[in-house]
Amino acid sequence: GEGFNADPSLNRVMLDATPCNITAASTTSITCFITDKTPGGTRELSVYVDNLGFAAPNNQEVQVKTAFVSDVSPKVLHANGESAQYSTFTMVMVVGKGFDPNCTRNVLSIGGQTCGIVACSTSSITALFPGNGTSADNLDVTVMVMDKRGEVRDMYTLADSGVHQREDEVTSIAALLSPSQVSGAGTTLMLQLSPNASANSVVGLGLWPDLDPEMLDGGIWESYSGLLKFRGDDLYASEDAVMDSSPSLPNAVYRPVVFMEDGTTLVYTAPITARTAITSLSPAAGSIGGRTMLTIAGTGFSEVPDENVVVIGVPTSTTFLNGVILCDVTEASATQLTCVTRPHLAAQASANDPMARNTMPAPTPPGDVQVVLCDAGLNDVLKFECWSDSENGRSACEASVCTFEYADSLTPKVGSISPARALVGQEVTISGERFGQVVEVQLRERTSHMGGTMHSEMHTDTNSRSSTSSDVWATIPITFLERSRNSITFTVPQVSAGQYTVTLRKFNDELSIANSMGAGNLELPLVISSTTGFIGSREGGNPLTLTTPDSSVGFNVTHPEQNAVRINTLPCEVVDVSSHQLTCLPGPMSGRVLAEYWQLTSGTSGFPAIETFSSPDIARLEDSVDINWGGGGPGGPVDSDFFASRFTFYLQLPATQEYTFELDCDDRCAVFVNGILILGADYPNTKTVTSIFPEGQHQFVVTHVEHAGAAKIQLRWAIGASSIQDMPWHRVTPVRSGEPMAISVYVNGAEARQGCPSLQSVQVKLPASPDNAWEAETVDLPGPTCSYIYSAYRTPELTVPLPDIISSASPFEVTGLFLAESMSAMDYEFRVDGVLGSIDSTVHGNSTYPTLMLTPPPLPAGKWPVTISVAGFGYAAPVQQDTQSRLDVRYSLTVGSPVKPAGSYWGGFEAEVPGWGFVPSDSDEYEQIMSLEATTSNPGFEATVVSASTSHLTVRFSRIVDHDTVIAQDSSSRTVGWRVKVDNTGSWDAGQFQLEFDPTYTPFFTSSPSSLVSPDTSGTSIELSWNVKARTEFEALPAGAPSNASIELQSGPNFYPCTAATVRSSMVDSSNGYSENTTCLLPAYLPASNYTIWLTATGTSYTLGSGFARDKMDVPLSVNSISHTTSSAAGGLTITLGGLGFSTNASDVVVTFSNSALSYQGFVMSASATSISVRTPRVPEALEGPTVLDVFVTPSHGATPQPTGFAVTFDTGITPRVLSVSPNRGSTAGGTTITVSIDPYGPQLDGSSSEYSVTVGDLGNGQTCSDVSISSDKTQLTCVTAAPSPRVFVPQVVHVLRQDKGWAECGDVSDPMATPCRYQYIDLWSRRTTWGGNAPPREGDSVFIPAGNTVLLDVSPPELNAVVLQGHLEFDSSATAELVLRCKFILVNGGSLSIGTAEEPFPGKARITLVGTPTSRQLPLYGNKVLAVRNGTVTLHGQHKTPTWTKLAVTADVGDQSIEVVGNVSGTWAVGDRIAIGSSSVFGVDAEERNVSRIEFNPDRNTTTLFLSTALEFTHLGVVVTVDGDDRGHVLDMRAEVAVLSRNVVFEGDETSASFAHGATIMIHTHGSHPRALYQGEQIEMRSTGQAFQLGRYSLHWHLHGDAEYK
Repeated sequence: GEGFNADPSLNRVMLDATPCNITAASTTSITCFITDKTPGGTRELSVYVDNLGFAAPNNQEVQVKTAFVSDVSPKVLHANGESAQYSTFTMVMVVGKGFDPNCTRNVLSIGGQTCGIVACSTSSITALFPGNGTSADNLDVTVMVMDKRGEVRDMYTLADSGVHQREDEVTSIAALLSPSQVSGAGTTLMLQLSPNASANSVVGLGLWPDLDPEMLDGGIWESYSGLLKFRGDDLYASEDAVMDSSPSLPNAVYRPVVFMEDGTTLVYTAPITARTAITSLSPAAGSIGGRTMLTIAGTGFSEVPDENVVVIGVPTSTTFLNGVILCDVTEASATQLTCVTRPHLAAQASANDPMARNTMPAPTPPGDVQVVLCDAGLNDVLKFECWSDSENGRSACEASVCTFEYADSLTPKVGSISPARALVGQEVTISGERFGQVVEVQLRERTSHMGGTMHSEMHTDTNSRSSTSSDVWATIPITFLERSRNSITFTVPQVSAGQYTVTLRKFNDELSIANSMGAGNLELPLVISSTTGFIGSREGGNPLTLTTPDSSVGFNVTHPEQNAVRINTLPCEVVDVSSHQLTCLPGPMSGRVLAEYWQLTSGTSGFPAIETFSSPDIARLEDSVDINWGGGGPGGPVDSDFFASRFTFYLQLPATQEYTFELDCDDRCAVFVNGILILGADYPNTKTVTSIFPEGQHQFVVTHVEHAGAAKIQLRWAIGASSIQDMPWHRVTPVRSGEPMAISVYVNGAEARQGCPSLQSVQVKLPASPDNAWEAETVDLPGPTCSYIYSAYRTPELTVPLPDIISSASPFEVTGLFLAESMSAMDYEFRVDGVLGSIDSTVHGNSTYPTLMLTPPPLPAGKWPVTISVAGFGYAAPVQQDTQSRLDVRYSLTVGSPVKPAGSYWGGFEAEVPGWGFVPSDSDEYEQIMSLEATTSNPGFEATVVSASTSHLTVRFSRIVDHDTVIAQDSSSRTVGWRVKVDNTGSWDAGQFQLEFDPTYTPFFTSSPSSLVSPDTSGTSIELSWNVKARTEFEALPAGAPSNASIELQSGPNFYPCTAATVRSSMVDSSNGYSENTTCLLPAYLPASNYTIWLTATGTSYTLGSGFARDKMDVPLSVNSISHTTSSAAGGLTITLGGLGFSTNASDVVVTFSNSALSYQGFVMSASATSISVRTPRVPEALEGPTVLDVFVTPSHGATPQPTGFAVTFDTGITPRVLSVSPNRGSTAGGTTITVSIDPYGPQLDGSSSEYSVTVGDLGNGQTCSDVSISSDKTQLTCVTAAPSPRVFVPQVVHVLRQDKGWAECGDVSDPMATPCRYQYIDLWSRRTTWGGNAPPREGDSVFIPAGNTVLLDVSPPELNAVVLQGHLEFDSSATAELVLRCKFILVNGGSLSIGTAEEPFPGKARITLVGTPTSRQLPLYGNKVLAVRNGTVTLHGQHKTPTWTKLAVTADVGDQSIEVVGNVSGTWAVGDRIAIGSSSVFGVDAEERNVSRIEFNPDRNTTTLFLSTALEFTHLGVVVTVDGDDRGHVLDMRAEVAVLSRNVVFEGDETSASFAHGATIMIHTHGSHPRALYQGEQIEMRSTGQAFQLGRYSLHWHLHGDAEYK
């Protein structure tokens, strides 16, 4: 032809749909190779040239002769007797090549009988064999491939096939025992088998829909995809019958199917009809608001309501992506369903509503109603999934109409409610449309999220009190005062306060809708009628009680957190609530600044008059006007750039004098005092102003504007001549002290109405109050607003500061102006960190300045807040001159002397330590961390806190096990100091105590046994004598009494008890103290060792500690036999040593093989008292020649090595060397035959195969191979691997063992990757064992990888239907050919898909191609032609291209076949890569793409020459221009960009993508609150992706996914 591309990679040749592999190309000819995948017969030839399209058709056809049959299974087919009413067909599979994937073009005959073809691919045909009633052997198998005109174009016959037809010798189906008419909800299928059959050999049953036994010559393949195989949960077999329960059944005529244990599938021609149908549906329309009672009559429904899923078709939207809405089934029988419609409230995602939350009611056209039969107990998502699965039974429509519409004409619409805020007993009018059939008003309570959050932030827009719907309905029976078609008036009944949605119920229970957002909202606020305790301390804490009248709605008692109170901007903590009364504790007003923030229009310049602004976007309390946002901002709805701030506070100036203010900000700021501007500043200049201000309370307003970049604001001051310092922020208040402040109350999100009485001349100042020039003594409280007054007149104040540190529970005094009229301690309350302390009942001093005696509660060391509350006033303030903003006190850590000041020199006892400030061990409410450390170096003890309270520690001191020092009873004691530390958020409190470790309290041995005859000590006791000088702790005990001592024998870290310690004699005298002669019973067996005898003495009141016998007790070891004296140099030989005295714990025994120069440790495999088995070690030196090593045994932990008198020769002459293991990986099911090759020039595999064993993996739990055999030349060993348990997917060492000699040499086996003796268990896609012994997935199959399984894709499978991953699918990084996964969709649901990792990008070539058209079957929500990531991880990492783009180094002209680019790209750019060269003209289409045919790096110029597949069509500049005379040095870089487009990992749509504008997509969406699915992609190439004309089908789409937090 002509017009072809000379680059072979830019042409495609197809024979029908099969590629022909191009081997050569020019502009006029193409040579290609027909592959085995090409079907035989007549094939139409087509040529496609990249960037041009298909060549003009020339009606070229090619006759392909590729048909071939290689195998048929099963080998024995049922013959079918002619007298039977129904037949048993046998399913056969013919394997070969050259078959047509279009089943209509294949004909299969076996023994001259035409088979019904049910599935086809180019390499296999699956068909039904009917049988002709006679037995026959070696039936001919013939496959014919026809063209589209029905003429045979290719044929192959397999003679002597080994396929036999039998009448009586094979299993067949004799009869259908269950009904032939069944419900679509499912049935129990029961079949009788032929007399010669065993029902126990049946592994499953199924049903084949729409199979017509009369159409075996064509057409039955259309029904094969619907074959239902039962789950088998209820499979039951008797002697000659089988039964099982089916799932729900789509409407069809079915034929029973039996699956046999040997893989045979039988089909019985007896028909079973399943039917689910709707015969009538009423009503056909209902309210948009839902609750329409839909009655559906028909057949085949499930009698379990939850197993029927009813869906109604609605327009597709973001809310209803599937285009259906559920109707909730309430009642069900086999012939009738009742369901209740849901409201149709829908939204489309948009820039203004990206999450599609602003749903609105919408009418719908009539939508199809379907009943789908599903499992019970499904949530909504799973119901939609069931509906989408075509294999589930669903109804047919046998009525005249099976639709339902949400109709405007049937929907009451609420347009407005007046008033929108109403009280109990008030008339409310609902206006709207279609109220004629309304019989009831319903109020749906809306839950507010306001309670408990106002202290941190309050948004002053109306959304700050918005609410979300709950599912709790309060239904109010209506008594209409007035009703018309367009309005209803009713009286508000007695209900809880809150925000409600008004819904109208029609006579038939249908519900109304709101005509617009918020149109149906009604707020029922309570009324505050009075307050008590409305004047209190500036520090807060005076209980404020709010009361509502009995006729009003009430507070929320059930959910107290839904009640919220604010005093102006300050929170009031709710502490008690009843229906009509609420009490809260006002917070402190001091130490707070009112901060207000506004978002400005982007680009705002200058300094706006922020002091006049209103309605801030954020209003909250800050601690100071000293904030550095850096690159951030206030947060919330206010961005980091272009925002305004205003800070308002009040401050009492102590005297009339000069004050200096310093202002620093970024970008601009100003300070106003009492409304007058005194200072302005802008970045980067700090400004100051000095002026005289009078004593008294002043208002300060600081304004600030931020344009872009960093932001900060700081106000500081100086008094008189002092230096600039921080403002006293602990003294400022956000509102003016002494003035009434409005109380705001919210209940369930509804703001309460104010109904408080007007009060004139309320006396604020009391006789005991201090003078105060800036507050009025009386205040008027105008009603109906309820007010609260923070007043200095009512603020108790300390006149003497609290102690700086509290170091004990001792009481301390505080004095203050407490304002209380009485001297009773009952008027006061004292708490530290909320824990109640005590107050002495006697109040000292005078009534004006009383003194309280306070006892602090126990707490750990640290700084804790203090409140001193005075009844009727609230919390006391610190001393006026004090710098602290709140009362607080520091608890120090005090550590006393131990109750028992001394113990044994060698430890082994506990001590009780009193103190103050310890961290309790039984509580996790404190953040402090307590630790214990020695202050004396090398004390030898470990000290552990056993238990702790705030005032007491119990410390355990371990024994000094390493004891080389010799002491006597009159030796000096040693003092060891210990420090207790408590961490208080980074700073430490510490206290110390000391303890005497005193020989006086130490048990000393006066006699003890030095040795035993034998380790076998059964029934043996020992006698020992000891004394303690501290006689006052003991009383003499009679003979036979239990001893004052417990006795143990120590060897290394192991201790063995000597039990039943009994007194033989004892005495107490003034010179020697307490002495005792004791016997105890040894354990039945003691391993050989030198034992230290320990004794722990317990006195009459406490344990003194431990002592040990200086002379050790020796238990001897004897070794008298060895099983082998010659071992392989590679080790591995099991040697048995016989004797007496070994530890029975193998890990305590050590065997070494040593001489003067070498020492290697063996592996002790097992141990008993009389023998040990040890595996010899690898001795590398012995590989050069025989090496003799002596055997030493350490019989137990703590014992010394003992010579055995035996030696072992490690001999290279008996050590074969392994060269390789092949294959070095195989199935996790085992069964892989591996070959171990031995160096033919070294020692051979002598002996028989029975003398060898092969183990894969760790010797303790590795897998032993079976069927070991040795080649005749003794250089190869083969065996069959076993299945690993547990599964291990990393490479493991293969150990070859000659039982009487040891291992073959494999080198250093500590690293399996460094030795030739390695093998890896893995589930390879290509292995039958991965698929349960079946062939790997064939064309059109769906693949499911269950959880817990990992499959390595090592081959390119044929085109699949679906891949569902609950387990893991990984592309094989060792594959040498490109791996292509081609399927319709991939669903990751709990598993993972990975091609390379970020650390190790995929080294080869990998491609995922998704196929399909817009009409292909869709996954619910995710669509089709999609990689759907629902739950799990997708990781795609290709090789990095560095750089990804560069520029031309020189200009490339038209006709050039090479370009020169800047830099060295030869490292990662490769021959065959596709590159793009940017346009150098005003036309973007002048950009060009080419393939790279050769690459040369030019080191002298640091450029790379890229040779191109075809010449350039446009000029591309490679110049940098400067302008003569341009003194500003402008540079114009005109070099065209060159980018590499190719990547080794490709995700793409198929060849039809461009034709339909329907490519592949990746969609990541996790439902609900489940952990977010994760997609990671880097350096991958995406081709033909995205789907036009469909909502949300982007190339890469995170759907309503939130923050995925890329990891």
